[in-house]
Amino acid sequence: MMMHSSPTAMCSPSPVPSDPFRILSSPPCDIPFNPGLALGRHHASWFLVYARRPMIQSQRVVLCLNFLVPGDPNSVEARSPSGNPVFTVGGYGVAARKVLDALRGLRDENGHSPVVLTEQYAEGNEYGLLADVEVLIPENELIQACAHCGTWETQYGPRFLRCGGCKSRWYCSAECQQDDWKLRYHKGECRLLHEGKAFEVESRRKLHNNGWYFDYGAHGDQTLLEDTGPHTYERAVHANDVSFLAYGRRYPPHDVVPPTTPRPPLVRRSDGYPPGFVPTGDTRVDSTIRHLHALKAHARQAAGAPLPETYPVSDAVPAHAIPVFPPLPAASGFVPTGDPFLDQSRLCAHLHAQGMEAEHDALGKVTAARQESIEERERLDAERWERTRRLMYAAREELYEEYGVSSPGEFVAIACPDGAGGESLAKLQDRLREEQGRASQARLEASAQAA
Repeated sequence: MMMHSSPTAMCSPSPVPSDPFRILSSPPCDIPFNPGLALGRHHASWFLVYARRPMIQSQRVVLCLNFLVPGDPNSVEARSPSGNPVFTVGGYGVAARKVLDALRGLRDENGHSPVVLTEQYAEGNEYGLLADVEVLIPENELIQACAHCGTWETQYGPRFLRCGGCKSRWYCSAECQQDDWKLRYHKGECRLLHEGKAFEVESRRKLHNNGWYFDYGAHGDQTLLEDTGPHTYERAVHANDVSFLAYGRRYPPHDVVPPTTPRPPLVRRSDGYPPGFVPTGDTRVDSTIRHLHALKAHARQAAGAPLPETYPVSDAVPAHAIPVFPPLPAASGFVPTGDPFLDQSRLCAHLHAQGMEAEHDALGKVTAARQESIEERERLDAERWERTRRLMYAAREELYEEYGVSSPGEFVAIACPDGAGGESLAKLQDRLREEQGRASQARLEASAQAA
């Protein structure tokens, strides 16, 4: 009998397979050192996710795929006649077409598409709906996110734990499930989900974001406020931040205060790796993590080379520097979707149709202020990337000068004769100091012999 007075029992973690979920690719989403893609669901939202954290970035989510029509129960947890999940692609034109292009290009390692377009909508509809998409792969081959802290599974890590009551939520740990067992979170929705009332659950918490493409896009708050980039990665390697290196960025629900302790918890290991270690998929990074942990375990914190002074504490844009993106004015009879640019267009048409000229003038002012905000955000984003480019260039030139080389190929050949190109900058500098020390000692010995 299902219990609701305490967290519902979860299954035990399964053994770690090489690919716990189906690995996909899509040409529009390819990046250097492509970590592969996976299709997944987080509450009422569908996402395309990197199968593991990309080499330098912390970003895991590539695209939010679905659009929820306000008040439409069929847009949440819909099913096809064969019982497969169905979601709708729509919203602001440019963003929606980008999603559809990515879905059309999706293929697994056998060349099969994991989705099929079941219905395409006529152009010019109010919500910019493009198509209904049926998911063909089984649920156990989807990537899952922790319902509480927002950590996504990773290709070389364990599968998350599933709620035994609703069977609709997953957790990275028993700690996150316990934290989520409150009336305002899962305790208040477990029975509803078990009864198939996903629309009622979404209406209660409103976790889906039709404007995800903007908030997490290049000029959105969630991106500008995020500390990311190569120096963040280097600090994580140097500090043995195994959670960051394995799982990357978390995407917690907006109504949850993220936990301050590592999730999943840092379970102790007996194989030389630090507590909580999960393979990153990069053997060079993994061996560096193990090496640095061994040094620190023997009270040799100073043995690891310090990070270059050119690496800043954070490259996040200060909140006070980000201009406000003004909300749209309220208007009688207008129901927003949460998609900022689709709603802007819809509201303009609504005001024009209702003959609300004063409100239309007010919207014009908001639209102009929004454009100014975007232009300033573009400038802040460009400044950040230029800052990062200069820092990377300066760090590279310092190493080139110390090694006496002028190209990446020469640098790898001299600094990494065993083919370990791609080691962390801190480890390379450590190796350089050791080599310089040996060379200095050899010169001293040669001078002594000559004397």
